[in-house]
Amino acid sequence: MNLLNISTIGREFSPAESILIINPINAGGGDRSTGLKVKACFETMGCLTKLLPIKLPVEFKNNINELCNRAITQTEQLILDDHSRSVIRAEPLVVITPLNKAYCTAIKPIFDTIDKHIPLKKDQLLIINEMAYQPDEKETALYQELLKSLQFSHVKECTLGFEQSQIGYMKLPDSELAEINQNYRAGIKKFCDGLNIDINTENNLLFFSYLSSDKPSECALNFIKNSRIEVQAVDKRHQNKGFHYVFVVRDHSDKQMAVWMANNLALWENSSYYIPGTSVRIFCLANNKLKLELEKSNEHCPKGRCINIYLVYQAIPMPVFRYFIALSTFGAMTGDNSFWEYLSIKKSLPYYEMQPWKSEFVEGWWKLAEASGIPNLKAFYQARCFGEWQPFGKWSFPRHFLSMTKINKDLPGGKKEMTEQETVALVKEITKRKHEFEAKMFAQDARRTLQALCRPVLGCRIVNPGVVLK
Repeated sequence: MNLLNISTIGREFSPAESILIINPINAGGGDRSTGLKVKACFETMGCLTKLLPIKLPVEFKNNINELCNRAITQTEQLILDDHSRSVIRAEPLVVITPLNKAYCTAIKPIFDTIDKHIPLKKDQLLIINEMAYQPDEKETALYQELLKSLQFSHVKECTLGFEQSQIGYMKLPDSELAEINQNYRAGIKKFCDGLNIDINTENNLLFFSYLSSDKPSECALNFIKNSRIEVQAVDKRHQNKGFHYVFVVRDHSDKQMAVWMANNLALWENSSYYIPGTSVRIFCLANNKLKLELEKSNEHCPKGRCINIYLVYQAIPMPVFRYFIALSTFGAMTGDNSFWEYLSIKKSLPYYEMQPWKSEFVEGWWKLAEASGIPNLKAFYQARCFGEWQPFGKWSFPRHFLSMTKINKDLPGGKKEMTEQETVALVKEITKRKHEFEAKMFAQDARRTLQALCRPVLGCRIVNPGVVLK
């Protein structure tokens, strides 16, 4: 799991003391968060930094004129203040992050608009792509055309991720991690008290999840089933505790999510997600109002053994999001930024909701697990990933859900599935060794790599040496 050695990659760049970051935002808050993390990384180097967040709505992806007009209008509004002018006139290193190659046509007007007001020296361009992004042939052609049209003297491209030649993940700054560690319990209590949410973590376990797909129900059920098995492998005493599952759901179109989940967990005995002897209570949070949606129990349910599920159909403040990660026993994340934040805070890998455009990242993750030599580690992470993906070289988008009971590929007598007791024993053995693998992932801090890359560009100008990464 070696990173590309790029300590000398910027030597042909001339020194610069300012950074101009073009931050195209396509959907959700992930792209914006990436831009802010990159900005913070360069600010620790003492650079004069300007972030230009440009919203490029998905609905206008195929309407080139409208997309370009929106890019121009926003750029006009963002570059006319004194700070922007100072950065641009200082002949900055220009950074684009992330660059979705499907939106290349909207990038050129951004540069044209800047040039119209303040001529930009086309010397140095650094492109930082999201994790394992692989464009198709059409997008690649648009990308090559864009690079030619921008006419920069030197262009470097790097990709976030964990495979060889990728630069790692955007780890949260130590100051932010310290704040989270100090305040997460009080922060969660204040948030829950304000909404009358009763999450007692003294005698209950908390599991936190962020799901962004338009079909989150089965992803949520898969997370519940597998995490319940895994938590017994950590400590068998946990099986007698209550469980709180908090799901922040980005897409609100699945109106039957609560009913479908409750039926699978507590009523439908033929369901692969059925949990004998369990009651389920499902709450919905929307518009800052909490409502008990439904409550269902199956027969012979022990008193007090309950799964409380909170479906959150609204945005929650970023500090609270991070506090929930810190408090959770396990968490399920999606995309880039929530994955990075979980890894930063917990120093371990989350469960992961897959989207087709993250297939390369997930497959790379599994290959690294297989190469580790730890028995069944790849299958263990395959069970921790769920959702929709695109197998390499195929144009299909199958749904991927794997039970922890099926991760042992060497069962005797043609068995395809372990008992829950056998699964807990196997997961316990995997857990003992997975920490060494996850420690290597945690150590791959892209901020160090970016600073090593850009020190020659920035002339080693460090204003605050006490906060520079070591």
